[in-house]
Amino acid sequence: MRIETIMIGLILLFTYFAYCKEVKEQPNCYKQGIPKKGDKEKDVYKRLNVCLTAEPRVIRWRRSLIASVIAIALIFGIVHFRIPEMNELLLYLVIIYVVYYSMWDNFSDTVTVEVIKNGQANLRKLRRLR
Repeated sequence: MRIETIMIGLILLFTYFAYCKEVKEQPNCYKQGIPKKGDKEKDVYKRLNVCLTAEPRVIRWRRSLIASVIAIALIFGIVHFRIPEMNELLLYLVIIYVVYYSMWDNFSDTVTVEVIKNGQANLRKLRRLR
């Protein structure tokens, strides 16, 4: 068995694990923010805070890995029409993973942090207005 085949198998297995965890955990992380009919004011504040902090709780490395493997499959399947060699596979994986992870991390640090800060400031102001 070629080392490339083993490496591709391990990467696909790890990506499958990341995908399964993503499918299992992520839909549930937002359920605490769904309003219920009998919610009291305290519950609404708690749910708003859950909604505001949902993005930072996303597990970026899993999403970056899944997107990287899909990108590598598209690059080598559509452009090159071949299975990558091990050094190509690792190089592409590292480069694409770093790009995806950096983009998500940058988005979270620049946009999401401000949104959370402003949202929580508004929640504090609402509490003082009571």
